[in-house]
Amino acid sequence: MEMITKMVLERPVVIYSKTSCCMSHTVKTLLCDFGANPAVHELDEVPRGREIEQALLRLGCSPAVPAIFIGGELVGGANEVMSLHLNGSLIPMLKQAGAFKEKLGLKLAQGEANSLSNMVHFDNVRLEHDVALELHSTRGVLAGERARMFQLQIEKKKINMDPDECTDSTDLLTPSGKRIPLGKTS
Repeated sequence: MEMITKMVLERPVVIYSKTSCCMSHTVKTLLCDFGANPAVHELDEVPRGREIEQALLRLGCSPAVPAIFIGGELVGGANEVMSLHLNGSLIPMLKQAGAFKEKLGLKLAQGEANSLSNMVHFDNVRLEHDVALELHSTRGVLAGERARMFQLQIEKKKINMDPDECTDSTDLLTPSGKRIPLGKTS
């Protein structure tokens, strides 16, 4: 337990993971995409991995991995992190913990927000952006906020996400140029 306490205080975000765990991979990807740069301890690759895993179970992590600590506090596993993300609490929690070192200036942040309009193409759907004057964020946080605004816009327009019922060419164009069919608007 003492070893875990010491490890989680070394960085703002710490993930205990296993290389074979798909939920661990999902959480690592999410936090890295936000720019949080977590310390990742792969329990199947470190010498005392079994001991750490047992200590995580004693702390109440069930399953033991992934176990995510933010600001030295146990957040929980993948379900808890995803819930925090969906209710809008994850990014403020990461900010408060000091997970975002690199700051963007307002001009760069506005450019980042405006570039989204070049990445998302919809028939009958227009994504609008507001950039707060006090915006100081990392690229990852900004991307997360854009994704959340995009999700809200989709919910507002009630886009049918069932590929079997899609007859329309309502697509998402990713930054790499890949088209993802999203469905028909109702």
